[in-house]
Parts: sequence; C-alpha cells; structure tokens
Amino acid sequence: MQSHEITIGNEKFTLKSDGSPLHVEKLVAEIQKRYDVVTNNKPPRSAQSPQAFKSMAIVALMLLDELQELKNSYEISTGKSIDFARHISDRIDTILSNGFE
Repeated sequence: MQSHEITIGNEKFTLKSDGSPLHVEKLVAEIQKRYDVVTNNKPPRSAQSPQAFKSMAIVALMLLDELQELKNSYEISTGKSIDFARHISDRIDTILSNGFE
C-alpha cells in the first residue's frame, strides 16, 4: 500500500491506496472537478471539520474507483462477447460455405 499526498477543495491529506499514482491522480482530478461544480469554485460555507471533509473525500474516491473498475470490467466483457460472436459467425460461415458434410 502506497501513501499519496492529495489535495481536494484546498484540503491536503494523505491517502493510502494500492492504486498506481497515476490512477489515484485521475481519481482525485475527477473528484476535484465535481467538487468545483458543486461549490462553484468557492469554499463551502459550512463550518465542516477537516476530518469530516477528508472522510467524505475518501468515500468519494472509493466510490469513483469502484465505478471505474465496473466500467473497465464492462468494456472487457463487451469485447469478449463481440470476439465470441465473431468467432461463432465465422464458424457458421465456414460450415455453410463447405456444406453439411
């Protein structure tokens, strides 16, 4: 497990993750982008504790990571299904072109 120094919403903290630095960086960038939309690039007005904010950010990163894994899994499954369909189609074409001997 690696430690990653990250910043979200001008709050800096350390995140421990098995993910690569690039993967974590992409997740953080996406969370920051969404955070900026919600806050209109202004700090939140609430007197939220830094620990509560960090907890929310970590939960958001975990959810985004799970979503990304599901998307990757879907793309792999879809690719395998297409490959299988092509294989079966090729087999059918071969059988039909050679007759039912």
